[in-house]
Amino acid sequence: MQRKWIAEHGPIYRAWAGPRPVVTIASPQLMEPILCSQKHITKGFEYSFLKSWLGDCMFLTTGDRWKSRRRLLTPAFHFQILNSFFDVFNERSRFLVDYLNDLIKEKPEEAFDVFPVMGKCALDIICG
Repeated sequence: MQRKWIAEHGPIYRAWAGPRPVVTIASPQLMEPILCSQKHITKGFEYSFLKSWLGDCMFLTTGDRWKSRRRLLTPAFHFQILNSFFDVFNERSRFLVDYLNDLIKEKPEEAFDVFPVMGKCALDIICG
């Protein structure tokens, strides 16, 4: 449905989620100024639904706490550093997909907690 709406309305459009307007941006060029902004960092109400899953992570913080965490993390995400991790990202991601497929094949109707699996994958990548 998203692809259809993008084809009909272009890379940026407004839709309604109940009484709230939601703007969808489907263009990296249009998203870049928003994602790179250090001015507009207040998260919308919808982000509060992620707190029980993600905890107090940087993705959900705002204000001075966000700024201090951002200053600490920015050097670690420089493009030259990230380029050296592509092989590790790809290898560990393939392993993760295989692992999840095996879990699903083993017990196709059974739900499982993906949080520890994703945490282990992230740790594997970081330690890679």
